[in-house]
Amino acid sequence: MNPRDAVARITIGVLYQKHGNYQVAKEMYEDAIKIDDTLSEPHYNLGVVYLYEGRNESALDELAKARRLSPDDAGIRHKLGQAKVALERYDEALKDFNEAVLLDPEYTPAYLEKARLFYSLRRYAEAAALCRTALANAPKTDVTGVAKTTRGNRLLDKILPTGEEEEPVRTWRAEAAYDLALCLKAQ
Repeated sequence: MNPRDAVARITIGVLYQKHGNYQVAKEMYEDAIKIDDTLSEPHYNLGVVYLYEGRNESALDELAKARRLSPDDAGIRHKLGQAKVALERYDEALKDFNEAVLLDPEYTPAYLEKARLFYSLRRYAEAAALCRTALANAPKTDVTGVAKTTRGNRLLDKILPTGEEEEPVRTWRAEAAYDLALCLKAQ
């Protein structure tokens, strides 16, 4: 790896983060920031790791830096909202969730996170309405299958690993429908 390649460090950090090695991931992101402090991605990723670790103030700081560098990114607004919910700054979190969906009306995670906040505040009708909005604005195409590498023989495919991880496919429509059912039951 080129020692001055910030993007390579970010990519390696993402791989470590994906496998749960947050310490090395954080080091990669911090190195990327030292190399090129104009990139929002290492700040965003560092903020996400801090959220996982429960370091909400640090997450808020990094995500705010990412927002300054990429003001039109709905994902950054969504994570900022999550950090503010963790800090019990609910009005500010709602503002970030609203900005996320204004930037990208199909950004379903922001609708759902806002609905969860309303649900936790026992505002069930508003939470249900948001779940309905999430269903209406969810991306029209959900990934239902992932192409896999095969050796042409099912027996060999079962015995020899392909190097690909088996992750359940997340569909926002299903999650929104489930959350809506919870809200309706709570009413």
